[in-house]
Amino acid sequence: MNNPDNTTRDELDVLRDEMSSLRQSLSTQKIVSEKLMRRVMAKDSAWMNKYVYFEILFLPFVILLYLGIKVYLGVSGLFVAFTAAMFVIDVIWDYHIVRMPASDFAGLPMLELRRKIVEQMNARKLQFMIELPLFFLWAAWFLYELSASDNFIIAQLGMVGWAVNLVFGLTGGVIAVSIIYRKFQKQARELLSQISNFENE
Repeated sequence: MNNPDNTTRDELDVLRDEMSSLRQSLSTQKIVSEKLMRRVMAKDSAWMNKYVYFEILFLPFVILLYLGIKVYLGVSGLFVAFTAAMFVIDVIWDYHIVRMPASDFAGLPMLELRRKIVEQMNARKLQFMIELPLFFLWAAWFLYELSASDNFIIAQLGMVGWAVNLVFGLTGGVIAVSIIYRKFQKQARELLSQISNFENE
């Protein structure tokens, strides 16, 4: 005759084993889901890294362009040096506040990853607020440099023509920078949303 106590104990042991197996399965599923989410986030933000690397590769050509402007339009060396420094600082700044290495998505704790994304968003906002007015000051300086030069190329188009071209170029530049900035911030918000959804689940 079976002892009721032993039967109950056996049933409890089976139940404990099932619960342990269920916990292990859920834990494994969560780990797999987290790894998949991290890979998706890294893939979604890979274009931001490519943007920064493109900036780095394109930087020497921009500097050469302004050296050519100095030679052919007669602007001052100080203006060209300031312009080159401005572009170099911008690229270095972007390297730190735009680039998100795949290793960060793979290895950083979720809380640390969230903190880094938020810090980058705030840094980009600060960068935008600093560089936008600086862009207008730079354009005014460029126009002054052109007006102070007696270069025949400038004389052929006239200062009104140069001013109009500069306004159109400045407007296009501001629009392009604003679009890129908004795209960076949108991508960051999407990453934060993915992290929040995962944590809520």
